[in-house]
Amino acid sequence: MSFRSTDVFEVQPPMGWGRPILARPVESPPKPSWADDEAKKKLYGIELVKHDTPFQAACEIFEDTSHALWASHHWIYDPVVIASKDAYSEAINLKLLDREQLARKLLDFANEKAPNGFPTVDAKDRLAAYKLYAEVQGFIGKVELNNSTNNYYDNRTMAIRLVKPNNDNKLIEASAEEQSAELKPIAGIKLVSSVR
Repeated sequence: MSFRSTDVFEVQPPMGWGRPILARPVESPPKPSWADDEAKKKLYGIELVKHDTPFQAACEIFEDTSHALWASHHWIYDPVVIASKDAYSEAINLKLLDREQLARKLLDFANEKAPNGFPTVDAKDRLAAYKLYAEVQGFIGKVELNNSTNNYYDNRTMAIRLVKPNNDNKLIEASAEEQSAELKPIAGIKLVSSVR
């Protein structure tokens, strides 16, 4: 009898419920019948602009969450969806808020309540929103907001102003030698002029 180990060994196939488990290739689930529906894809693109996550946008279109999950996973990079999302974004033309709109949003944020009647925002954040609202409305002095939208400066232009000449007819005539005689040299510095 030899106590040396052999380099070869056998592994028995795993048994499941009394029979061997055979490895099968994983099949992808079949494509749903509505997967190529362009109308739903366009709606999904519009909802993507309105919602924070792709799944929330898909839940607006589909009642079945499994359909919404499939659409949010497979349609996010679809060209029809992207084109619809871009077209809708341009159509609503998101603009900057003016003073009144900003004040309204701040007040709505501060007064937001849950269905049970309790505020959804902490007291500290509500007070900060009320303070900012008061500053925007001008009730307390912080910063004067300018509503004008045409205050921009273009540094690529040059302003030229025409000025009337002085009617003083006095002529100053002095030769270059007289002017240079009046200049006193600074100690240690020699003035040199060059003509090119």
